[in-house]
Amino acid sequence: MTSWHKLNKTYQAVIIEMVRSRFVYPSDKSFHKWVLKHVAKHFKQYKHSLKRDYFKPKEKTKEEMYDVVPNGHSRDGWIRLLDYWCSNQHEVEAHGREPTHLEFFKDTH
Repeated sequence: MTSWHKLNKTYQAVIIEMVRSRFVYPSDKSFHKWVLKHVAKHFKQYKHSLKRDYFKPKEKTKEEMYDVVPNGHSRDGWIRLLDYWCSNQHEVEAHGREPTHLEFFKDTH
């Protein structure tokens, strides 16, 4: 999954139930929103640490990065995430624009 906002509502309900099974908290809808916001923040931090530790396009080829699958990830899911990080779509979503010719050249050479 590349974006928290694309997370299916069913999975959000599963997250709420997992938290409810481990902690006692009000069943108020605003609290559900707080839980999901908190989980989203940590999901973003986790993706950042994955990218920082494993995504090295200037040091390794895509195939070399494909071979180093972090614990807890499937190879297929890892390859999809790496392909997304290497795509123009990621640049548009991350920076609000497509990469310039110079940025594209620097990233690929």
